[in-house]
Amino acid sequence: FYETMYVGIILLGFIAFDRFLKIIRPFGKFFVQKPDFAKLVSILIWLLLFLISLPNIILSNKEATPSSVKKCASLKGPLGLKWHQGVNNVCQLIFWTVFVLMLLFYVVIAKKVYNSYRKSGSK
Repeated sequence: FYETMYVGIILLGFIAFDRFLKIIRPFGKFFVQKPDFAKLVSILIWLLLFLISLPNIILSNKEATPSSVKKCASLKGPLGLKWHQGVNNVCQLIFWTVFVLMLLFYVVIAKKVYNSYRKSGSK
């Protein structure tokens, strides 16, 4: 679930970046906007987040009981808990980085669209 959520967050960030490039340079064609590059980046993101998340599954080595299944951390040993905390930190970094970048992209896009509207003289 969380792997898919963070892949979605990263891909939304790339969508915002693509929109940013299309507004800032409408006639420029960058290699990052080509479909083959987008497919490669998407595959790499899925693979990277899968590899980061896989130890969370492997390092859950304690037996599940009715009381322990309510919190996944109770199924992990010491190494699993350290890895879990590291993955949580990486995911928080991903979220906040993408969030700030999306804010910047959309503020610049809104400013560019507003300036274009003002220059057009439309009511």
